[in-house]
Amino acid sequence: MKLITFLGTQSYENVIYRLPDGREHETHLFPEALVEWYRPAEVFVFLTPEAREHINWKTLRARLADKTECHPVDIPKGQSEDELWTIFGRFTTLLHENDEVIFDVTHAFRSLPILVLLAAAYLKVAKSIKLNSILYGAYEARDESRRVPVFDLTPFLSLLDWAVATARFVETGDAESLAELLH
Repeated sequence: MKLITFLGTQSYENVIYRLPDGREHETHLFPEALVEWYRPAEVFVFLTPEAREHINWKTLRARLADKTECHPVDIPKGQSEDELWTIFGRFTTLLHENDEVIFDVTHAFRSLPILVLLAAAYLKVAKSIKLNSILYGAYEARDESRRVPVFDLTPFLSLLDWAVATARFVETGDAESLAELLH
């Protein structure tokens, strides 16, 4: 399994991330918790030039060194449409036919979570990736004991499948895709 995640230059607070099944991990870098829980064979960390030089990357790399292969993926800041396409392209070159993947958008910046959602939808069809989950450590939803719920956003991806199936039915009268989703 592969984990694709992001890391920025913010000063992240040490919190206790909590999965819906009750598993917890205390850290200020959410990808560390994901490695503890899911044990991916490889972790790809998307980094701007500033993030690659930041202490967050050095700390994460050190903490994951004996647990998994950790690869930096250089990306631009995403300040133009061309830069966003470059970032999208990084997803398509990292993942191969039938790869199992977890996408983490917790520390992703600006529009990157939207790109992840679209890349996941595209790669499910184009490369038959096995999408384990799209996860978000919802820091803003933490409680008074610093517990941060982890949301699985994967079901929202199925909305695209429903939209395509509905459009096909409306345009052609073919309900086969809708029937498959209903089952």
